[in-house]
Parts: sequence; C-alpha cells; structure tokens
Amino acid sequence: MSSFDPLGYLAVARELASETVDEARLRTAVGRTYYGLLLVIRDWLGVVEDRGVHQRVLTELGNRGQQGIGARLYELRMLRQAADYQRVPHDPALYDWEENWRSADEHALWLVDRLRQLGVLPKE
Repeated sequence: MSSFDPLGYLAVARELASETVDEARLRTAVGRTYYGLLLVIRDWLGVVEDRGVHQRVLTELGNRGQQGIGARLYELRMLRQAADYQRVPHDPALYDWEENWRSADEHALWLVDRLRQLGVLPKE
C-alpha cells in the first residue's frame, strides 16, 4: 500500500474554491488546506501523538526555531476553527469566506515554499 500524500488535500481545496463559490465549499477548502499542511509538518517533526497534536506541533516548531512556520500554521488553524466550529465567526474580520480562503491559500503557498527550501518537500 502506498503512503497518502497530504498535499493532495491542497489540490482538492483549490478545486473546491475554484468551482461555484459558496460558503460551504470555501469553509471545506480552508479546513483541507490546514490539515494537509498539518500532516506534512507533523510527520517532518516526528510528532506521533494524536491527542493535542495541533498544539504539540506548534510547540515543537517553536522548540526548533521555526516560529515563521509556526505562525503561518497557527493562522491556518484559526481559519480552520472558524470554518469548522463557528456558524458565524466570532471575529467579524472572518465574515468574508472568499477572503478567508485567499488568506488560507496565501499561507499554504508560503508554507509549501518554505518546506521546499528546508528539503521537507521535494522541489517542483
């Protein structure tokens, strides 16, 4: 059995966001973007716990001096939490799901580029 490539989630997210723009698709795209990158980063760091994995990954990034990656992943996490748990986002700045998707995609592009620079992901 071959190993699942979590970056496949990013491709699915972009496909969802490029189709008829509706809130459900954009929220789903934001969530898949976060999880795709979380899985890549978690595996790179060697984090194996399931409980508390989100915070553990962020903590480990800080321990390794990767605060830039941590900050971007944290921003994606906040967008994902609004997308998945808040019917109306608590933060009024997150009411526009087209903008939230653009922000998530921008963070994802930055993270993929940085992970390629570090050799975590293959160069294109």
